Amino acid sequence: MTLTNLIKFRHDIKSLISSISLNTDDDKPDLVSYVDNYINKNSFERYQGLNHIKNKLLKNLFLTKIAVMVNKNLNYNFECTQDAKISIENNEMFDLIRILGIAMDNAIEASTELGSKSRIDIMVFKNQSNGIEFEIKNLVKNENIRINEIQRSGVTSKVDHLGVGLANVKEIISKYSNMSLDLKIENKYFTFYLVVDEEEPL
Repeated sequence: MTLTNLIKFRHDIKSLISSISLNTDDDKPDLVSYVDNYINKNSFERYQGLNHIKNKLLKNLFLTKIAVMVNKNLNYNFECTQDAKISIENNEMFDLIRILGIAMDNAIEASTELGSKSRIDIMVFKNQSNGIEFEIKNLVKNENIRINEIQRSGVTSKVDHLGVGLANVKEIISKYSNMSLDLKIENKYFTFYLVVDEEEPL
C-alpha cells in the first residue's frame, strides 16, 4: 500500500471499525445500548426510522453517527419509513460503510461550524429494484463551493483538513457498477445522494 493510499484509508477507517466492533448480539457495547434505549424510550418520529435498517453494519454506523450529532447538539433528522436491507458482498458492504461514514462526517464537520443554525437530514429509501438510496443533506456556510473541485484529493473547504474524503468516495464507487452518486449544492444545502443496487444472483 502506497503512502497516499494509506492516508486515504486512515481518513475513514474509524467508521468501518466502529461498525464492525458494534456488530455483536452477545455483548452489545454501552454506546449502542444507550442509543437503543434512548430510541425506545422516546417515540419521536425521527428516531423510529432506525428500526427499519436491517443490515447490522449500516444500523450500527447510523447509531454511531447519531450519537455524535446528539453529543454535539446538532439539529438533525433521520428518516427511513420502510424496511431497508440490501444483499451485497462483505467487501462491498465495508466500502459502503466507508462511503457513508465519509458523507456523514463531512456533514457533521460542516454543521459543527454552523452551531445552532446547523441542519442535517439523513434519508434512506428502498427502491423498486430492491436497492437502497441514501440522501444526506446539510446546510453549508459557502454556497460557492464547486463540486468538481472538492472531489479532488487535497482540496477542501475546511481549515486544517486533508481534503481526501470525497476523493476517497469517488475512487471507491468507481469499483462498482451497481453504485452511483450525485452531489449538488442548492438553496444553501449540500446534498449527497447515493444509489446502491442489489447484487444479482449468479
